[in-house]
Amino acid sequence: MTASVSRCVLACALALSAGCASVPDRLAGPAVNVSGTFNDWRVRDAVAFRDMDGVLLSFSHLRFDRRAWVDDGQFDLDDLERVSGNEDDYAPRFEVRLDGEGRLLSSRSRYGDYAVAWRPPAARAALQLQAFAADRIAGSLRIDDPAGKAMIDFDLPLMARGPSSRPGASLPEDGGEPGRWLMARSAAVWGGDLDGLLRLMAPAERASATGTVRFDPSDYIEYVPGDIETSGSSFFMLKQRMSTPRIDRILGGSWDGDVAWIDFAGSDGAIAHEAVTGTAVLHRDRRGHWSMVRIDTREPSAQVHADRSNTIDRSAKKKESGGGTGREGIPGSVCFGRNVLVNGRPVEPGCSKSGRDLQGGD
Repeated sequence: MTASVSRCVLACALALSAGCASVPDRLAGPAVNVSGTFNDWRVRDAVAFRDMDGVLLSFSHLRFDRRAWVDDGQFDLDDLERVSGNEDDYAPRFEVRLDGEGRLLSSRSRYGDYAVAWRPPAARAALQLQAFAADRIAGSLRIDDPAGKAMIDFDLPLMARGPSSRPGASLPEDGGEPGRWLMARSAAVWGGDLDGLLRLMAPAERASATGTVRFDPSDYIEYVPGDIETSGSSFFMLKQRMSTPRIDRILGGSWDGDVAWIDFAGSDGAIAHEAVTGTAVLHRDRRGHWSMVRIDTREPSAQVHADRSNTIDRSAKKKESGGGTGREGIPGSVCFGRNVLVNGRPVEPGCSKSGRDLQGGD
């Protein structure tokens, strides 16, 4: 299971119904017409897209999660791994590769992340195209091979790899209301501010964390302990860190009705941090409470990585030059908040300008 999938599962489990709100159906993408079977699996969905190698047809037993394709604003091969109901990483697919003229080159079977090698056309393989245009491909596929059988009819929009537009209005540089909520939540999680985090949660997620009273129709009242009580506050916050990256800045995004997409740069990892960029999909309920639907992270682009490195360098130089505030501005200072022993002698609380100034008193 990938990190992004694990993060989505954790976020949904913590947010319950509020966090798992579905993205509007109008984002589901263009309609497809497909029917048939492959390897005894029923075909429920299909995608056709063009790239430099020709055309790829991907027929799936599970439905593609097209509503998640707009998350990163790009359509690419990774989006074909996004299918609905793939809880066990077992999503049967049958893929066919065509050349630029629409001739059958090879085929293969896939199961989740596991793929059989591409195979040349079998002796009893036939592809008949009724339409092959810039934006549409239609026809029938018949393959009778022990390594992979298919009997499929299709009429599909022909997509292209590259940028994909999101619906709604673009957000300001700070991400607007949803962006500020996301920054505040990340700061609370990584700052260890449990009370602040609870204040930012939607009611259903907060009840799951703190506990709630459940009423039975027969007037039976039962207290259901929350995750904080059952796991402990420390482990609860650790799980929050596992599902929430440290967000340094907002890169952009869009807002459409009750759904917002926030692009960000930051770092990921509960222990060791690695620079990432990503997109958070947020949902707002009727009372204006925001909750997390999912977060997807990826390696940062070269420009984002350089910008983050420059920020770190400037911060380090500021500290070296004494430009910081408070005790961190003292070059080479050593500070103690209580009495300690140095070389067997007590030293009172305070800061020294260098290690040589530490002289224990009698």
